[in-house]
Amino acid sequence: MIKKPPTDDGKVAVTFVALQETGMWPAKAKVKAYGGPAMRLFEELDEWLNERTEGKVDALLMGAVGGVSSI
Repeated sequence: MIKKPPTDDGKVAVTFVALQETGMWPAKAKVKAYGGPAMRLFEELDEWLNERTEGKVDALLMGAVGGVSSI
């Protein structure tokens, strides 16, 4: 059961966020083929960051989706 305060339109706003378990760089670098296009981008971005920052940034990159839907 969902309790909500009354609203003008009678709808409930649902906020959602999800992470792609196979889309985490560098944790899943060894299985990057399963992460799809995001992992190819993360690999390139990680190389760029290492060059640009002379290795001073240790990035954790994650494929994610989020949004709000009214029901």
